[in-house]
Amino acid sequence: MKIRSGFVSNSSSSSFVLDKRGMSKEQIRAIKKWVHEVANKDVQGETYVSESKKHFFGKMSYHLNPCLAEAMKENDIDVSALDEGD
Repeated sequence: MKIRSGFVSNSSSSSFVLDKRGMSKEQIRAIKKWVHEVANKDVQGETYVSESKKHFFGKMSYHLNPCLAEAMKENDIDVSALDEGD
């Protein structure tokens, strides 16, 4: 029998922080475009994205297509700038 200790989540979304420092203006525009597109697709309301001077942050559904990491790769943004959590 396996016993799981710690936090277990049934959530279908994940919080994230994306560091904008080191991104070009063109890359930032591409992420803003992705944000606008996914906001219109996410009918379950599990995704929201906010922006500060140095970061994009929020919560995103695991069901998004394309996901943020894919959008980053398409725009040559280093995926290590993305910090995801539960």
